Amino acid sequence: MKKGHALAALVAIAFLLVLIPGCVGRPVTRTEDFTNFDRLDVQNAFDVKITQSASFGVTITTSENLLDYLVVSQEGETLTLKLSPNHPFTDFTLMRKTLKARITMPSIRGLSLTGASRGTLTGFESANDLKLVVTGASSLELNNVEAGDVELEVSGASKVNGKLTSGDVTLGMSGASRVELIGSANDVRTTASGASQVKFEEFVHKTAKVDLSGASEATIDARDRIDGRLEGASRLFFLDNPVTGDIQVTGASTIKHK
Repeated sequence: MKKGHALAALVAIAFLLVLIPGCVGRPVTRTEDFTNFDRLDVQNAFDVKITQSASFGVTITTSENLLDYLVVSQEGETLTLKLSPNHPFTDFTLMRKTLKARITMPSIRGLSLTGASRGTLTGFESANDLKLVVTGASSLELNNVEAGDVELEVSGASKVNGKLTSGDVTLGMSGASRVELIGSANDVRTTASGASQVKFEEFVHKTAKVDLSGASEATIDARDRIDGRLEGASRLFFLDNPVTGDIQVTGASTIKHK
């Protein structure tokens, strides 16, 4: 009986060893012909690298088994990368290894990363406003990005980090997300909930308005003035010597100079 079980286990393992490589499939690279877009919507665990360039370019590398489910489309000025809803793949880590996009574009006004996607934004210098949405366990790295006013929405255990130089920044966070920036800005307004973390020790700005709840934590370097509200065991640390304006602290929350 034991030999029978052992034989069955060996057969099952051998079957999986044959099946798994077949699921991944041979890598295939495809070039897409899209132009005149300045917004990106990236879904379904893509690993996308976006670089400023004088010309448009869209190159997708993926498993041959994913080609039938790959959807690359443009509506107006928004380019979308995703898989069709009926795709059978559930391993986000494996998908991100096999779903890769390389995009070049002259300027960018918006980027959305969802569904465990990972993005890198490199070398954009513009006075245009920029909206960044990072949700669903996704991550974004900013490499020397310069923009006008920036709106940043981060949720669902997502992460954003890197170097940003901008005008005003509006940051909304929830669901144990994390944002860590270096660089500079003018006015920064932060709303964070659900054990989210803000790391702005090297992100110098003039004024800050900070609203923290649900055991969230922020460290900021506002040089002129800080206003805010802390509740639900949240913590705010500040550097330098700004004026502390209208600050409300409740529910075992704390504010401290660092």
